[in-house]
Amino acid sequence: LTAIIIPQMLVKSGVSTSEATAEFGRVTGMAMPLLMAPSTLTGALSVVLIPEIATINSHSALSSRIDGSVNFTLLIAALFTVLFVPLGKEITTFIFNDSFSGIYLSNVAFLLYPMGVGQISTTILNSMGLEKKAFKHYFIGAILLIICLFMLPKYIGIYAIAAGSAICLSVTSILNLKVLNEKAAIFDDVKKPIITLLLSFPAMAIAYLLKNLLRDVYPLIAIIVAGGTSMALYLFAVIAFKIIDLSHFYRRFCKSSKIRGTK
Repeated sequence: LTAIIIPQMLVKSGVSTSEATAEFGRVTGMAMPLLMAPSTLTGALSVVLIPEIATINSHSALSSRIDGSVNFTLLIAALFTVLFVPLGKEITTFIFNDSFSGIYLSNVAFLLYPMGVGQISTTILNSMGLEKKAFKHYFIGAILLIICLFMLPKYIGIYAIAAGSAICLSVTSILNLKVLNEKAAIFDDVKKPIITLLLSFPAMAIAYLLKNLLRDVYPLIAIIVAGGTSMALYLFAVIAFKIIDLSHFYRRFCKSSKIRGTK
């Protein structure tokens, strides 16, 4: 539907057919695949969560497991936001020789948060036998997305895809989390999620600083140094503030790899 609606709405807003098709192709073929990359990590976590949560009987254990999973998802989203916001243009210019898709990626990188939370919360609801509620929330979000795709291109052009997705995923995530909080009281401690988000901003500032200092260096080196340093510093800060036990999730991913290997 997006592939049909967006180009037509862009043309109606005054953009030529060729320009509308080109913009849509650059966004969906270059920016969005990079934006979807972090979902492979949360997807691996989901594989492990399904059998684990389905067998938990203790209310406190369930609450702790959900809290940890949501916090880890936010950490992954923040980690890639630290990379994409300052360096989106440089990354797509190096990979695709296209700056427009990189600017788009930088501007919509914060979509990673509702995207990740929506993915993991839907998995948890399904694991708890609440598939109907998960589908209902997804359906509500999808309806909002379609409405946005018809209405927003006139005002914000190709960014209607990101805005509609943000509204869709945010509503789905909020509805999912509301149900999970009713079942397991997951909002008893909101300090860790807030700190997880706040720590990403100084890391992004460092990435911007290093990018400007290395502007005359070979692009790949600038991306590796600026992106790698800022991401490493962010992880160090998260560990220092004891936001999350990375060793615990490392063991989960090892378990996930074994499960996929047997399949």
